[in-house]
Amino acid sequence: MAQTGPIVSSSGTVQIRFSSIDLGTTKWREGTFEILEKDNKISLCLRFNCGTLKIFQLNQNLKTFSQNLSRIQLNLKDSSVIVLDKVPQMLVQRTYEYLKKLKQEKEVRKSFNGSGNFGVLGNCSLKNESRPPAETQKPPRWGATECLVDTVQKKPLVSPSRPAAIPSFTGLSENRYCSKSWLSSFK
Repeated sequence: MAQTGPIVSSSGTVQIRFSSIDLGTTKWREGTFEILEKDNKISLCLRFNCGTLKIFQLNQNLKTFSQNLSRIQLNLKDSSVIVLDKVPQMLVQRTYEYLKKLKQEKEVRKSFNGSGNFGVLGNCSLKNESRPPAETQKPPRWGATECLVDTVQKKPLVSPSRPAAIPSFTGLSENRYCSKSWLSSFK
């Protein structure tokens, strides 16, 4: 599968219709289709005669597909449905065989690697284990706030026009009761 360029291509025009959640169902339009492979990604490229281009990824997104005499229907995992109609019978057969081969290779890879969920979790745990422990652990939140409390200057609780009846908290908490103004209030 290291081939680049079209794997399957309709040289003539076919009728194309697709439906998706965001666009709904489109009208039948004429155009061509190609199945392309580039960098191990397999895509279905729809080129409409009006000039529009629509690309769907197949290797990770293909759910099911079916064929009739002149029609191919692709159901994708994102709930999109692509219908190619009035396709020559030889092209239908060649496209169907390629999609079948693609589906089998995907299932072989899936069974070789285990189920998809365990493969994803396994890769995540390996990524986390490869990091040094200092990067994965966050510093505790209270450590950062202690530094801020010591550096912030505390303001007296009384207004500047009134004499201080309440001690001003300028030093450490142990020293605040030894303030001269606090002691003078008892004399």
